[in-house]
Amino acid sequence: MRVADSEIRRIIEWTAGLKATTQTVLVVKSNYTDAARRDADFKRYSFDVLVNPQSVEARRVLGNVHMDWGEWEAAREHFEAALRTDPKDVVSQHNLGLVYVQTGNAQKAVQQFREAIRLSPRSESAHNSLGLAL
Repeated sequence: MRVADSEIRRIIEWTAGLKATTQTVLVVKSNYTDAARRDADFKRYSFDVLVNPQSVEARRVLGNVHMDWGEWEAAREHFEAALRTDPKDVVSQHNLGLVYVQTGNAQKAVQQFREAIRLSPRSESAHNSLGLAL
């Protein structure tokens, strides 16, 4: 889900009237920073993909941004595009597996995690994800 600047401002104004703890302020600030960074990444890497559709890094970052927004189909498309360019990209293999988990396709998720492990046997995240998917 994309967070508009006006929504972020509304949240900050709303929280300003509360007796906020340090933790509350940090969470709001962290969410604002994360949302702003995601929006900046989306703009930058969308342009990069227009210029170079084969950019694995841009596809991976855009896949991650779409995952953060819960846009699973768009995330899947970007990770698959990254893997068409570089089938050995372990991060895209793993993240595509995470997309399959979120969309209820456990069999494909397991395949992706196993491929990530084959490419990088020491990948703790791939091993953990495979364990959860089984």
